[in-house]
Amino acid sequence: KSGRPLVSETNLLFYTLVIYFGAAALYSGYAVLRDDVLFRTASRAVWFGFLLHNGAVALRWVSAERPPVSNIYEMMISFAWGIVLMHLIVERAYPFRFSGLLAPPMAALAIIMTMILPSDVRPLMPALQSNLLYIHVSAALFSYAACAISFITALLFLVKDKAKMAGFGVATSVLVSAIYLFLDNLSVVTRGGLGFQCQPENLRG
Repeated sequence: KSGRPLVSETNLLFYTLVIYFGAAALYSGYAVLRDDVLFRTASRAVWFGFLLHNGAVALRWVSAERPPVSNIYEMMISFAWGIVLMHLIVERAYPFRFSGLLAPPMAALAIIMTMILPSDVRPLMPALQSNLLYIHVSAALFSYAACAISFITALLFLVKDKAKMAGFGVATSVLVSAIYLFLDNLSVVTRGGLGFQCQPENLRG
């Protein structure tokens, strides 16, 4: 008997992808019809997809013999996992039933990105072989996932409260542009300072 095994990292991610999109469709149905059966089915579907997602993460961890946070492929898998985890926490802890409209599709899109990325396991560079790397990257991924869920929740609350989205879009664009200009100017100043210090002629006595 030959062929690919039924339970593999790739297969589990594909099943998870399908379930997340299906759950998003059920959440959309709940948002329109306000049928509790649709909500409960969507929530259970996300839990089941999350269970399969855990299996894919675990298989990657075992095959790589390290936490799956060391390249873009693994980071996408872990980022999607973090988004769904944060969604489930929000759904369980707060009386807000609409984060499922965007959280599962975002996780599914991250999984789709893994399909076009190289998935082979590669050894880490000696300079990166430290437990601090896993702590740093894991903290960053959880932060990104929490930020994504916070953004989704805030955006949906604005839609629910019928906020003027045009004004919101303008204000957000201005804020993002101001932050970008500040960081760009800061990087120019930093590069200029470092560049001056590293000029060969400045090192001569």
